[in-house]
Amino acid sequence: MTSQGSPAARLHFTTQLAYGAGDLGPSMAGNVLMVFFFFFLTSVAGLSPQQAGGILLLSNGWSALSTLFVGTLSDRTQTRWGRRRIWMLASAPILAFSFCLHWWVPPTAIAWRCLYYAVVAILFQTAANTFMIPYGALVAELSDDDGDRVRLTSLRFSFSLAGCIGSLLLAQAIAQRVYQPSQQLFDLGAICALATIGSIALCCWRTREQPRVQDTPARLSWRDWQLVLQNRPLLYLAGLYGLSWLALQITPALLPYFVIHCLDLDSAAIARVVVIVQGSAYSPYFSGNSSAVSSAASSPTGWVRAFGFSPTSACWRSMPSAPSGSMHWRHWRERAWRPLT
Repeated sequence: MTSQGSPAARLHFTTQLAYGAGDLGPSMAGNVLMVFFFFFLTSVAGLSPQQAGGILLLSNGWSALSTLFVGTLSDRTQTRWGRRRIWMLASAPILAFSFCLHWWVPPTAIAWRCLYYAVVAILFQTAANTFMIPYGALVAELSDDDGDRVRLTSLRFSFSLAGCIGSLLLAQAIAQRVYQPSQQLFDLGAICALATIGSIALCCWRTREQPRVQDTPARLSWRDWQLVLQNRPLLYLAGLYGLSWLALQITPALLPYFVIHCLDLDSAAIARVVVIVQGSAYSPYFSGNSSAVSSAASSPTGWVRAFGFSPTSACWRSMPSAPSGSMHWRHWRERAWRPLT
């Protein structure tokens, strides 16, 4: 088949839609975890910021390592259902169940609680990689047509965006009806878990992999690694990419503290503010003029000024020291989940 393909060989739209929908539930779960998990650990589960940060460091470090193994195992898998969907389907229940376990507070000592959340986070990251790596590679297994692949990728990121924004709107709706913080996040986790299983099952059901001859795994020699390490443009690009993801991971985790202790808003406003921030980040894709949006989204101060918040000067003076500034941590934790009035 040529790279251009033929109209008759192109994928049916329902197949393309099913592939894109596969990222809906996992994006909901990933966004909720990125925004609320650190805040949950410190404000609900009772862990210190150092303990919560250690858990995230451990789980994300394991995620980086497990990615290498999952990709290799997926490439070498040969079943009558293909080599990608079998991994995706197997990961779905583990991904959903481990995500729900993030929002349960075990009635144990803090040390055992730290161990519990570390194990749960590692289990979730392993299941997430077991889904995401084969899912990304599934594009090449579905079609050889370049147009099909572009549409598949576009639909995937469209559903991913919908999942991110939808999870925050769902969190806002739950916060309006449930006032107990642990119950809020547990309910949110249960709904996102069901969405994860449903979207992955739909993707695996409505897609079909093309038969492939098993690839011979490539082996890199020490000379190959030397060439990579001597490629300065590649190293610069990798550094920029890593720093960009670092900012993407840190900013949502700090936003809940910023909303409560700098903007002096209730916890129910967290999802609302994060929707504004994430919406401003995605809006250039739907607008021809992105300079104003980029300026507004370049810093927390820009977000607040752009959308009409008026924090007091005392709050602004304390912002650089958050979340470990002059306020006592216990006082912060007591204020963190005030009921919406």
